[in-house]
Amino acid sequence: MHDLDQCHASLRKGATATRDGHTGEIRVPLALFFLDRQQGPLELVLSSVEAAEFHVLIGKLLAGGTAADGSLLSARVADANRRSSGGGL
Repeated sequence: MHDLDQCHASLRKGATATRDGHTGEIRVPLALFFLDRQQGPLELVLSSVEAAEFHVLIGKLLAGGTAADGSLLSARVADANRRSSGGGL
């Protein structure tokens, strides 16, 4: 098994992210690498709520913010996920 600190994923060249019209699920095609050797394809699969949270977080990072800026949003998304799955408050 590879040391996870030496693994990373990159967007798969030529592939396009997709959205399931019924579930709202977002699939992002990635390529998994160990060091600089490609190990194979994989997909990042996000619910529509997770994708929206990730979109906001990436926007904050691109604007010079930090991942901590997304912590309040993460708490709100976790609460929304609990409610939608019947978990209540």
